Amino acid sequence: MEKMLVQLVGAVMKNLVNYYVSNALKENKEAKKRVFMPEIEMQIIDLQAARAAAEQTSQSGPVKKICRIFFYRRPRSSAVESREGRQWKKTPLDEITFFFLRGEERTAMHEERRAVSGGDANSGMSTISREPVLSKTTERGENDRLEYAVSSMQGYRANMEDAHAAVGDLDVSTATSFFGVYDGHGGPAVSMFCAKHFHLEVQKHPHFNDSLRIAVESAFFRMDQMMMTEEGRRELSEYSPANNNANMNSTVKDMLLGCACVNMKRRPGAADVGSTACVAVIRGNQIIVGNAGDCRCVLSRNGQATVLTTDHKPSVPAERRRIENAGRSVVVTGGAGRIDGGIAVSRSIGDMRYKSNSRLTPALQALTCSPEIRVENITDETEFLVMACDGVWDVVLNQGLVEIIRNNMKSGMDLGKNCEAILDMCVEPPQPSVDNMTILLVRFKHKAPAAPDPSRADDGPHGKRKSKASMEQGVMDNLNKAAPPTASVKAKPRRSF
Repeated sequence: MEKMLVQLVGAVMKNLVNYYVSNALKENKEAKKRVFMPEIEMQIIDLQAARAAAEQTSQSGPVKKICRIFFYRRPRSSAVESREGRQWKKTPLDEITFFFLRGEERTAMHEERRAVSGGDANSGMSTISREPVLSKTTERGENDRLEYAVSSMQGYRANMEDAHAAVGDLDVSTATSFFGVYDGHGGPAVSMFCAKHFHLEVQKHPHFNDSLRIAVESAFFRMDQMMMTEEGRRELSEYSPANNNANMNSTVKDMLLGCACVNMKRRPGAADVGSTACVAVIRGNQIIVGNAGDCRCVLSRNGQATVLTTDHKPSVPAERRRIENAGRSVVVTGGAGRIDGGIAVSRSIGDMRYKSNSRLTPALQALTCSPEIRVENITDETEFLVMACDGVWDVVLNQGLVEIIRNNMKSGMDLGKNCEAILDMCVEPPQPSVDNMTILLVRFKHKAPAAPDPSRADDGPHGKRKSKASMEQGVMDNLNKAAPPTASVKAKPRRSF
């Protein structure tokens, strides 16, 4: 089916591109300028052959809107870049993405998709569907220290690219729990890779027992290292939706009818696919949070939201300086700052083509996997921890989410239902989230104070039993008061115990 699609596209382009491109571009200069990105050259073509094919397969009439074709091109290595600027090389036909748009609504939806996506056009980011997928995957668990639940929903995206890991008992001997949320872009491969391996790498680290902070930080770099091995690349290819042909039968028809946006890449890997990551490791009375990207972790203390992470965006001054020092630029596209006009986060796992400066360490690359680490103490005031991807935080405030969760808890709602209710709320109009959504909730169990022992009724006035020494002192005081003062008699000093 894929071969047939490539042949169809090739025939259409061969017969029509030379004639229509020049006229179409003259009439659509403004449209071309609006969606231009440094690594994309767009051409707008009035494909009458595609219209004719659509009329034969559509019962609702001909497609009257134009077809927008994006020619994806990858930059050459820095060694062959010319003084005139970045050079481009041809992209194979099977890597062309076709967007068949119907009217201004589809145009607006397309630009909104690009604005909110953490990925970029070259990485095959997911598209927006007309109706949300509301089915959810929810997990629950607990131990003697905490209770947790996590729920995820595909929402308006055409594919699910989020992944998560919730391990209440990562290590029983040290009472360690692990929780992670991974927001993929360009496909689910990297986020699924992290969900499988990240917590295991934390546990394997030689400093897992004595310096958990070092173990967590090291695991971020280990993900990039592991994905660049032959075994890692093979595993990423297995996670890729390009290997799933379940929907290929309807691909051609859907494309011609404007019902789908299809990106075909034969072997996406760590160079084109990535994921943000936010993890929390809980041991004893401490929480170690590591974050790279724009997922977020918030702690509730007596109902007050405490944000434990920073959103890593290219427009943040410190992030922008690192990006520019690495030889890249920050381009504002669709209202969001992007590295070279592409990816909209400044830290992530994967996306290796943004980490190709051989003169720099991984932490100093334009796009780095280096996390920000924060250590927080758990006190009696600490109620719960909530982690979520940006699909949730795009439509709800930190304090607002804390209050919603607390109110649901007070009404007796369990954590799983609490998470699901929040996801449903996030897709409600008038401004629904158009991204995948994952939310993870951890409630801390605090031991209740021990009840007073009835057998200790002879305690002192302040509820404390008098010690033997204090009772002896009381007897001596009473004797001294009763006896007349005598100059020749001196009280022996009391021994200090």
